[in-house]
Amino acid sequence: MPRTLVDLHHSPLRVDPLGFMVSGDLRSCGKHLQYSKFWNSSASTSTKSTQLPSRVGMVMAYTPSLLAGVASFWLFSDDDNDGGIRFVMLKSAITIHFLKRELEVLFLHKYSGHMLLNTALFISSTYLTSAVSMIYFHHRVQGFPEPSVDLKYVGLSVFVVGIVGNFYHHYLLSKLRDKNDSGYKIPRGGLFGLVACPHYLFEILTFVGISFISQTLFLYVCAVGSATVLLGRSCATRSWYRSKFEDFPKNVRALIPFCFWNTVNCVISCINFFVLAKGEKLGAFGRNADCGVVVIVCLFSFLIAQIHLD
Repeated sequence: MPRTLVDLHHSPLRVDPLGFMVSGDLRSCGKHLQYSKFWNSSASTSTKSTQLPSRVGMVMAYTPSLLAGVASFWLFSDDDNDGGIRFVMLKSAITIHFLKRELEVLFLHKYSGHMLLNTALFISSTYLTSAVSMIYFHHRVQGFPEPSVDLKYVGLSVFVVGIVGNFYHHYLLSKLRDKNDSGYKIPRGGLFGLVACPHYLFEILTFVGISFISQTLFLYVCAVGSATVLLGRSCATRSWYRSKFEDFPKNVRALIPFCFWNTVNCVISCINFFVLAKGEKLGAFGRNADCGVVVIVCLFSFLIAQIHLD
């Protein structure tokens, strides 16, 4: 049985990655998780809701996932002894991803707002479920035939580019404020001259890299779901900047640089080409790398089609 066709429906651990996509669509429509610049965006927020300092809330959000990543090296150590270098790379990438987030919260980001307790708990449970699921479902495919096209080192390269680019743009954001400055400014430098949220673009690359390391259908779907969430927040962030700053450049896109509508037709044509060229394999829902390529192409087609260009 191919690695991408493992029966996850009857797994004792089940999640719905499409929930990420619903969350992303809600954010693009103005419904946001209440933290950062959107922490008080909902008019219906009760004054009795428990509020936390943003730094405390974000530590709560990331710590369980980091601990899950660290624990996976002990819980699934036998898989590593069987020569599962791919699994070691996956666990390492997930752990490094959340360790980086934790360190940024503690030492890099400057916070001025608050976060609702229920928002922190929701984010924490979502990230924890995501991290545990990605590790557990890859554990389930240990011993299955390896993909015919090995993408794990390509995935590692994409992951490194994503995590470095994400950190760099987080660093630029942290330099916007002085120690006692609580206001927001238009970000400058890096890719901020082209898109409102280049840090989200690079974060998407980290998840694409992780999905290529694993080369399982579940990880591909997780990458699409995560990208949808970040797309929604990118569109909302761009709209927020445009509403707060009259001099915000109109040519700055939400997430993808130089994104114009005629690009959509080009990407859709690419999808049609892959579907026709790989029709037999796609009929069985893909074979390893082929399935991953098509899913990622579809992902970026979906992203481009939803970018707000008003």
